[in-house]
Amino acid sequence: VVVGGANNTITNSGTIQSTGNFARAIELGEGFTLTNSGDIIAVGRAVTTTDNADITNSGTISAVEEEGIQLASGSVTNQAGGTISGTVGIAAAPGASDPLTVANFGAINGSAADAGTGRIDAVVFGDGNDEFQQWTGASTAGWVDLGMGDDTFVLEGSSSSIAGSVDGGDGNDSAILAGTLDSDNLVGFEAYQLGSQLGGTLNDL
Repeated sequence: VVVGGANNTITNSGTIQSTGNFARAIELGEGFTLTNSGDIIAVGRAVTTTDNADITNSGTISAVEEEGIQLASGSVTNQAGGTISGTVGIAAAPGASDPLTVANFGAINGSAADAGTGRIDAVVFGDGNDEFQQWTGASTAGWVDLGMGDDTFVLEGSSSSIAGSVDGGDGNDSAILAGTLDSDNLVGFEAYQLGSQLGGTLNDL
């Protein structure tokens, strides 16, 4: 599915699938809104878009040979029961410098080791002032790389897991922890805020 122009909307509750080598399922222009409660499955990248995207997923977005989602800026909300997976689950487009927010209530999975770092990344941000939120019951399989910029990691609630570390990267980065997470999972943060109205602890800081 290729949709040109800007500020359009796709709502999927069925199945969108590509089958060719590196074939992509959906390519969208600027300012797109994508709401998925079905299945978007690709051999190549599942969803490609540019700036000011608004993506909400409660179904499955899955890629085999590339990222599950690539976008330059905007927001991705992965709701409870939703799964986003690929070589990297969600990745900023090369050179992206505008803010990107990812809120995870479901599962985000990376599957391939990066050639440079050797690690598996679940979410890779760009150079903007980005934010990653991990909520009750969510799982993230792989590292979260917040990249450059003044970034924020928000941990809310309980019973969530990150199989990897959260790397603040360059910039003045903050971790707001209103849940429980071992400090060994946090790298490159300059400021920590512990607890909120939900209460929370940080082990071994």
